[in-house]
Amino acid sequence: MFGLGKKKKFEQHQRLLYQCQRFGEFALELAEENADADQIEFWQAKLGRITKVRDGSLRKDGLIDKNDEFFLDALRDKCEDMFYKTELSKQQSFDDSFAPDEGWEAYLEDVKEKLG
Repeated sequence: MFGLGKKKKFEQHQRLLYQCQRFGEFALELAEENADADQIEFWQAKLGRITKVRDGSLRKDGLIDKNDEFFLDALRDKCEDMFYKTELSKQQSFDDSFAPDEGWEAYLEDVKEKLG
């Protein structure tokens, strides 16, 4: 299905999408608990864009364009910084907290199946 370089990009892009989506959902939940309207609006907007990028990636062999990759890289850095300011970070790492329950290999295989 993929060449080696394309496979690596696919995995990188899908990990970025997954981690940003899951952290965004986590952050939105915290914002709602704290009734922080600015953060609620911020995370709703980011989650909307992540969903749009994810859906677009499914039409492009699981890959995203450079602009979306830059957006997700920057957002992931912000997510990770924010995560390490929470109590959860004392229990486990960012990567461990925002990984699929079934593991990355099974998750990525599932995404590949959705591609057709």
